[in-house]
Amino acid sequence: MSFIIIIIIIITFMQGIYTYVPETNYVPREYSVAAILLLLFMVLISLVSVLNLLFFYISTYYYYNYHHHHYH
Repeated sequence: MSFIIIIIIIITFMQGIYTYVPETNYVPREYSVAAILLLLFMVLISLVSVLNLLFFYISTYYYYNYHHHHYH
């Protein structure tokens, strides 16, 4: 469930960036720095959530496998 919430937050951030960044070629340095930091932050969040998801699936798989072998 937290993964879905993180995705919604990331989509909201991206929509905010697209809305607030002007369509002209001139983009202030503060905006570009903020956009880069936000992108890094989003990548970090997605990496952490994906790693947590992978760890969860791997641990449950091994747990199931171990018990499956243990009882049968």
